Amino acid sequence: MEEGISRGWGELSQCAVGELDEFRVYLLADKGVVADVATNYVRWSREFVVGLTRAGGAVDWSGADAAEANRYVAARGRGYARKTVGVLATAVRALLAWAYLTGRIPRRCDSAVLRPADWQASSLPRALSQEQMGSLLDAVGQFERTPAAVLRDRATLLLLSRLGLRSGEVAGLRVDDIDWRAGLITVRGKGRQSTLPLPVDVGEALVAYLRAGRPGGHPGREVFTTAQPPLGPWSAHAVTHMVGRAARRAGLGTVHAHRLRHTAATRVLAEGGSLADVSQLLGHARLQTSAVYAKTDLLSLRGLVVPWGVVDR
Repeated sequence: MEEGISRGWGELSQCAVGELDEFRVYLLADKGVVADVATNYVRWSREFVVGLTRAGGAVDWSGADAAEANRYVAARGRGYARKTVGVLATAVRALLAWAYLTGRIPRRCDSAVLRPADWQASSLPRALSQEQMGSLLDAVGQFERTPAAVLRDRATLLLLSRLGLRSGEVAGLRVDDIDWRAGLITVRGKGRQSTLPLPVDVGEALVAYLRAGRPGGHPGREVFTTAQPPLGPWSAHAVTHMVGRAARRAGLGTVHAHRLRHTAATRVLAEGGSLADVSQLLGHARLQTSAVYAKTDLLSLRGLVVPWGVVDR
């Protein structure tokens, strides 16, 4: 057997050297990779493992996820040709596959390390920043004519941007879908039914609207209604129209409601959430559908679940 990879790598801890040696053996023995390719894969993976090494020399694999791997590939591959970056991405994918198979990481995420052909700025989900979201929320008070409508619009924007709901899912939300004591909300639409934690700010906005904004004379159980008579359920089209008006008033140009769904998803990864978390939040049937969000690094979605006072209007 050829000698290990540690020769000439004195700056690596012994633990990191051992991990990379084991990775190389896996490539040779289990994957049938030729020696030169195995050595190349290890070389491209080296700095990723260095980044996981903590004080004392131990390798902390808890930091190895798809988002971190994509950030590494983007930084390590800067200045190289697309073909070379492809080799880098393949090497990191192989490293994460080995880490999962050997129990070093709990979830398989190697398929979410994106190939360089996908790394076009136009393919990135266009999420809003925290500052832009603040401007959007403030803008609803500039065109709505009643306080009730302002409370409704703010609650709607938070559901879209914090929980990633679609316009139709917001419009179809019913009072009975919210479990105030448990801090949970049931989402129905587009073939899915899922129960999500209710973040504090979203819950507060909903409470404010249900107590002081939702017309008491509406006989239905829909959460959101029209603000003026004749009273009726709010439609998905009305939700989309409201988002567009608020965006224009906020100086953000054209913003569709789906962009707030992107905002919710991209926030998850930035605070350490996994692609599985994103997939659950958005109701994706396949993890690969959520993989595009691994390319983003925006503010996080991290809500605290607290008991709420029961609201029943």
